[in-house]
Amino acid sequence: MCRYAIKRYKPHYACFDCQKSFKQPNILDWLTVRDKGYIYRELVRMQSHPPILERMECEFGIRLSELESGYANNAFVCPDCKKPMANMGLDFKPPTKSDVSTWSTFKTMFRVGHCFHTCGCNGIGLIPQSQSDLKAYLTDRRGAFMVQFDLIDTRARDVETRTMARSYWMSLISRIDSELSMLN
Repeated sequence: MCRYAIKRYKPHYACFDCQKSFKQPNILDWLTVRDKGYIYRELVRMQSHPPILERMECEFGIRLSELESGYANNAFVCPDCKKPMANMGLDFKPPTKSDVSTWSTFKTMFRVGHCFHTCGCNGIGLIPQSQSDLKAYLTDRRGAFMVQFDLIDTRARDVETRTMARSYWMSLISRIDSELSMLN
């Protein structure tokens, strides 16, 4: 069983400028402070039953997606520099403040969409240890994104969905291209 299913953990947020990491409240704790924890728990329980979920959302006067986006759009700021921090997930293990190279690697990985949001079963995954490892990681990631981009026409049913999917995957591919050009 996934360890995150048993206990609520706080996600790690990183400030790449200060090279520090701080744990912040998870969504349920954040909403509980705002007197919406009960509503969130009840709506999440009905997530797999759309008709009941919809009825409960009407009763509570708020949608589950609104609660989740309120948390996601909340900017947790660094207590030192007051800049927004990056949500690195539950499995992020920050390097020491003096390990500038690893902080730089994490910053690059975050900019291309890699975070440590897992169920906790398989650990944190690959962390490139050198510049050449980082280039290989980015190249592999770009290839995987290109595969997804090439599959859009076979998966997306309507023109609007295909357009949105193309835009999404191309933005990720462009970010990787930008990071690769900075490494060269």
